[in-house]
Amino acid sequence: MIFNYKVSHAKTTEETKLVLGPNGAPIDGTHKVLADGTGVVTVPRSRGKGTDPTEGVGGGAEIDIAVFAPRLRSDYSAMARAASAAGSHLILATYLAGDDAHFVDISNVMREVAGSGAAGLADCGSAFRSAIRNLYLTSPKGSVTPAADIALRGLLLTRDRHPTPIGYEVEARVVARSLAGLGLLGSAPVEDPLEPVSRARVVVPTIRQPDPAATSFEISGEPGDRVCLLLGIEGDSRFKDEKIDLDWKGAQAQFKIPVPAAPMGEIGNNGKILLTVPVAQCPPGLRAAAVLERGGPYGAASILVTPTIEIAPRPN
Repeated sequence: MIFNYKVSHAKTTEETKLVLGPNGAPIDGTHKVLADGTGVVTVPRSRGKGTDPTEGVGGGAEIDIAVFAPRLRSDYSAMARAASAAGSHLILATYLAGDDAHFVDISNVMREVAGSGAAGLADCGSAFRSAIRNLYLTSPKGSVTPAADIALRGLLLTRDRHPTPIGYEVEARVVARSLAGLGLLGSAPVEDPLEPVSRARVVVPTIRQPDPAATSFEISGEPGDRVCLLLGIEGDSRFKDEKIDLDWKGAQAQFKIPVPAAPMGEIGNNGKILLTVPVAQCPPGLRAAAVLERGGPYGAASILVTPTIEIAPRPN
């Protein structure tokens, strides 16, 4: 729905042509980002027997909810009427990642429509918030590290903000509870949506420098986690969409330190991996952190980040 809306309201461009490679696969140059940050892809538009390969599709910019919300409310209301006419019920399920900037406005429209009585609501986004809140309520004050927070979020959501298997179980239980509230589940038990989270084992990754005299780093996590080691100077930056408490871009510019384009290794069956950096790429005064991909591949992975450590100065 959102994609179709973006297509119909896209800016057009003739700067990029649709060119296909072998077997119809897109090749470099068929996607670009305009000066205003809008992503543009050229697609063929049918005109009789020919095509016009210059129609632009905006894919990079956020939707304008002020423009989109009335259409969304209208669509949800029409869906509710159609369901009612068929003797059924419409239940709107918010995104599990419903508090993310990309989803929050849409989730709020769902809550608004459900609040009017037009539809039921399965508020998966609120369940996600409760899971995060419970982590803090059940932990000693000040003991929840950013790494632990990210690890719990990674238990429920993948890098591309889709649910993990546990996240889908939470969503299913939220929907089941809403169905039960309408009397549609009979005598079937209603399960606690957050119970799968409470019984899951959240492995928070760590990093340490076992030998201060060596430029080696031990990273712990779950067996199979894919690891990228980052070196940086004081500051912050982003890597794989996560905030890192070091500036790897600054270190790259200042010291010409390469940034891993792919995981440097996997956590072994013992829950650890030792990564060694050449001395020439590890000047004094740097910091180190590791980014781990769990599950996957690609956007389906959960992203976790270790705390940042100061690299011990090497002895003269």
